[in-house]
Amino acid sequence: WAQNGGYVSNANDQAIKINSKADLDKYMAELNTYAQQLVNNVRDQFGTSQVQVSNGSKQVVQQIGNALTDENWNSLNGHDMNVDRNVAQANGLSQLSDQDMNVVMDKVLSKSWNLSLDDFKKALYESMQNYLFNGVEWNHATSVAGTRLGAKGKDVWMGLGWSFFTPTAETNQGVPVKD
Repeated sequence: WAQNGGYVSNANDQAIKINSKADLDKYMAELNTYAQQLVNNVRDQFGTSQVQVSNGSKQVVQQIGNALTDENWNSLNGHDMNVDRNVAQANGLSQLSDQDMNVVMDKVLSKSWNLSLDDFKKALYESMQNYLFNGVEWNHATSVAGTRLGAKGKDVWMGLGWSFFTPTAETNQGVPVKD
């Protein structure tokens, strides 16, 4: 990743403004393709099978995102195994494997998000880099690389979804939250 020079911004993506959930929804297909390319570039280096994106995989992860938003789930709490299990069962799956790796946008969203498509792609890139090289995300790193024992040689499907977390006084260490 260092040899590639890090994330390279794209002027066209910088010009595309995302200021609402509806705006974000318009670009989810492109973000899914970008994330798939990032993962598959890593997998190429390991000689492992490519990940695929389907309408079904995108639907499953957005269902997870919707449930996490409904629960106001703080990703700092880790995986919400109940949500993962319930969404898997609702979609006829026995389980979800390597689910919900979080990409955290360190942004305070207001009525005007003031984000670009480039901001989202950069967040995906930096999260992927973090999973691979921070030294503590071993399960995520081996999942991205396709080297986990249970996933070797099997078809792997992925998708992106989004969820929103609104801090409360309880989750914000007692600091009052205005909005």
